[in-house]
Amino acid sequence: MLHKLATPGTGLDADLRLALEHPAEEFVMHYQPVVDLTSGRVVAVESLVRWRHPVLGLLAPNRFIRLAEDTGLIRALGDWALEQVVRDASVLTQKGRDLDMAINFSVHQLNDEVVGKVQRALETSDVRPGRLTVEVTESAFVKDEGITAATYAALSTMGVKFAIDDFGTSFSSLLRLRLYPINALKIDRAVVAGIGQSADDEAICDSIISLARAVNASTVAEGVETTEQYAVLRSMGCQRGQGWLWSPAVPIDQLEDAIAACERVPVAERQSRMPRVSGGVSSDDASLIAEMHAAGSSTQDIAAALNRTVGRHPSGVRWTAGAVARGLPVSAPEPLPGE
Repeated sequence: MLHKLATPGTGLDADLRLALEHPAEEFVMHYQPVVDLTSGRVVAVESLVRWRHPVLGLLAPNRFIRLAEDTGLIRALGDWALEQVVRDASVLTQKGRDLDMAINFSVHQLNDEVVGKVQRALETSDVRPGRLTVEVTESAFVKDEGITAATYAALSTMGVKFAIDDFGTSFSSLLRLRLYPINALKIDRAVVAGIGQSADDEAICDSIISLARAVNASTVAEGVETTEQYAVLRSMGCQRGQGWLWSPAVPIDQLEDAIAACERVPVAERQSRMPRVSGGVSSDDASLIAEMHAAGSSTQDIAAALNRTVGRHPSGVRWTAGAVARGLPVSAPEPLPGE
């Protein structure tokens, strides 16, 4: 039975079709808080659909969204998700939470019909159009320009906002961005993960933030997990962030507790990005780094020790884990397991 359900086209698609006959029985929306990086306050949530499969348990979107697209069921799923998000937004309003609500749209939903569906959903609630943000992936944004342009324009005229999700994984030119009413670029989690570790990823983050400024859009960093990432993103000028540093996505009845937990996370001090010095670190610093590395110290611990004892990096900013990694001599011993 499990093998059948796990094999595309042999059972899971039939289960999905059956589930969508009564979507409220098997599907549920979870919400991940989005935090203002300057104030530390929760200002928005992103909605993420989950499927409570009767055999496989709670499934994340990557287990069934592509299947829904391939079978043409994505529109039915998207219709239910839109209605549920608007209902939940109305509940939050009644509780005094006037948060922006982001909903993910597949490129297959961006057609002539979706404008009317969004308008009807909003008209039957007390939710302002400006609170709703439609997110599409960068790859979807690049495709089907003729169809989506009119949809973007119509929804934007209505007051609905647009964000490009997973930005940094495909190619979007400044000219293309200027043609559409884009309100936010969401920096892909794979790029955010490189902060403090990869000069290239930090440069990509910086470029995305600059690109957003050029088209009067804000930036949201996805997958923020460390205080260092938070601090560097804030110093770069990124306005918002979401990730496990604050909270995973949770059901609506757990959202109040999640928001409270998010707002207990200290606002990170601005921090310079990974130091880059053409001449590298001094031989004395390199020897100290190699010695601590051989003793099993992590790059984070080494950076903290250098800031306490040696002082600033030769570039004039504080040491980071990424700077330590770049300062390791080629002949340095391998790190201990689990570092």
